[in-house]
Amino acid sequence: MKLSFRRALLLYTLVPVMVIFLLFAVENILSTKDHEQQLIESHMTDLAQSYVHIFNGYLVKVSAQTDIVADLISSRPEISEQEIYQILEQNVKHSPLVHGMAVAFVPYQFDSKRKLFSPYVYRKQDKIKKIDISESSYDYTEPQWEWWHKPLATREGGWSEPYFDEGAGNIMMSTYSVPFFKEGEIRGVATIDIPLHKLNSKIKILGITKYKIFLLSSKGRVLIASEKNDVGLPIADVIEDKYQSVLKLLGNKSAEVMRNELYILRDDMLSDREGKRITKMGIAGQDIWYFYAPIKSANWSVAIGVNETEAFARVYNRAWYSIGFFSLLLFLLIVFISLAAGKFSRAFEWIINRCQRIERMNFQPVGKVATEIEEIRQLSNTL
Repeated sequence: MKLSFRRALLLYTLVPVMVIFLLFAVENILSTKDHEQQLIESHMTDLAQSYVHIFNGYLVKVSAQTDIVADLISSRPEISEQEIYQILEQNVKHSPLVHGMAVAFVPYQFDSKRKLFSPYVYRKQDKIKKIDISESSYDYTEPQWEWWHKPLATREGGWSEPYFDEGAGNIMMSTYSVPFFKEGEIRGVATIDIPLHKLNSKIKILGITKYKIFLLSSKGRVLIASEKNDVGLPIADVIEDKYQSVLKLLGNKSAEVMRNELYILRDDMLSDREGKRITKMGIAGQDIWYFYAPIKSANWSVAIGVNETEAFARVYNRAWYSIGFFSLLLFLLIVFISLAAGKFSRAFEWIINRCQRIERMNFQPVGKVATEIEEIRQLSNTL
């Protein structure tokens, strides 16, 4: 197919220009995305580590308080009931993130005529309350109370799984407990309680509030979550609940993908490792990036998630900017090349006309050459 000069100029000029600019725009968007991804990963990893360090520092601090109380009672076998309450009250007053502290004695170890004794000082509606757990709440030597049995078995301090302390604290909490001794034998346990429902609001880190955060215990129970109702539940129950929600909305395939990826994330967190995992959250239709790291002092693990759309907002803005810039530039090029092609086309029409007159042996001038292109005007006049 034959092309006119004007069409040929447009075709052979615009096509390479469009390809070059398209490649430039794609390369610019991809390089921007890679750069942003590196920044996001670095930023989120730093945030996860910041949360770990701050939380770890808090746990070390409150556990150290309990260790000091245990050492104090160990060094004073004849300590009185009133003195124990005073020690506990002073510690709770000066620790705003602590819900309560207790000392629980082995049966008949505080008083030979008194089987159980466990003074407990705790916060209730911004006031300090005092009770004896053994009289007001429950028998702490029963099998279900991990905070009591674990330190007796291990002879060292440790954190309990989250539980609802009905009758004493009446909140969802986790307890650090450590044994104290008399002549080498365990005389009792000193404890400190942290309220799980307040941790996320009390511990603040700059730039972390807009992200999804959850904290898992060593056995996979939820200590902190964006959904308050999830706190205290096994993470498997939370995953299954989300699975059922996605199943109703998007069907089995999307729900299965989401559930499998969340279980992999759970296993990674419980393996005491740090890393990154991308999960497909079917409800929102978007991927969520989770960055996780272990909290060594309690054998817990924290994860911080960010929505991929939010993370790459700047990349998407840059993409639209590139598309707009490319479209405008392409429009201007088409206009300029079309104008140039028109001028060249009209100029060559004069030359073609002269050549045709010469072919017919007509050498009479045809008037002034109407072209602004000097070289073509000279060529036409010469002809």
